[in-house]
Amino acid sequence: MRKKNLLLILIPIACFVVSIIFYLHNNNYAHVIINDYSFELKIANSLSKQTKGLMYVNNLAEKNGVIFIFDNNQNNKLWMKNTIIPLDMIWVNDRDEIIYIQKNAQPCAQKICRSYGSNDLSKYIIEINAGLCDKYDINIGDKVAINFPKNIF
Repeated sequence: MRKKNLLLILIPIACFVVSIIFYLHNNNYAHVIINDYSFELKIANSLSKQTKGLMYVNNLAEKNGVIFIFDNNQNNKLWMKNTIIPLDMIWVNDRDEIIYIQKNAQPCAQKICRSYGSNDLSKYIIEINAGLCDKYDINIGDKVAINFPKNIF
C-alpha cells in the first residue's frame, strides 16, 4: 500500500520535472533549415549569451550550433576568442538570406584575435562545426528557414 501511495506521488512529480526540462530546452533552441538540412541551434539573444557564444565548448554535435540574434540589421562581427573548435560562421540578413560565410574559422587563444564578418548588414549569425558548409553545400544567397520558440522575443 505504501509503495502504491509513493508511486502516486512520485509519478506526477517526475512528469512535472520532465515537462520543465523540455520547456526550458525548447525555449533555448531554434530549429533552422538550410538546403533541406536541419539544425538545432542554441539561441544567443542577450549580450551575455552573445559574449559567450561557443567559448570553451570541446565538441559540438553535427546538427547543433548557436544562432546570434540582433535587434536590427547591422554590421556584425565575431571573433574566435577562447573557442576550442573550428567553426563555419554564416551571416543572415533580415530577409533570411545568407549574405556571408566564413568557413573554417580557427580557435584563438591570444589576447587579440581576428574579427570575422561582412560589410553587409545582418540580423543573425549562425555558428556550426567547420566543414558543414561544404558538406551541405551551403552558399551565399541560400535561404534560411528559422523557427524560434514562442515568446522568445
